[in-house]
Amino acid sequence: MDLVLQKFNSPLTAFCPVFQQAYHAAYKKLEDHILQHPARSLFRLELANPSTSLIQEWSIYVNINLNLIEFSELNEFWDKVSLQLPLLEKIARNYIWLPISSCAVERSFSAYNKILDDDRQNLSLESLKFLTMMYFNNQNSGK
Repeated sequence: MDLVLQKFNSPLTAFCPVFQQAYHAAYKKLEDHILQHPARSLFRLELANPSTSLIQEWSIYVNINLNLIEFSELNEFWDKVSLQLPLLEKIARNYIWLPISSCAVERSFSAYNKILDDDRQNLSLESLKFLTMMYFNNQNSGK
């Protein structure tokens, strides 16, 4: 980035408003789609009372030097660290395929409404998580 700005003799401060606008637009999309996603409550429940082992794995995870692990997609990354981080790997694989586009979010709301209709109010958290994972993994398996 610095080289491009130097090449055109433009200071970084000239682009700050553009970068700020892009950041705010991306953050708004994050709030609208990810933070309001129905699966987010499952994620919160899963991490509400983390075990000592999970906390230790998190400590290892945040200190991983990503330059030392060669990967081109999330599944490949978790394949490579699964022996070192088995608990985090299991959690991550549950959430890798959460839909991120607005159309996918609308489809997921529709799927959750089918799962959570009046006839299915007695589903346990574990059953709901399992059904969600199966639904979205099945959709992504052909891609």
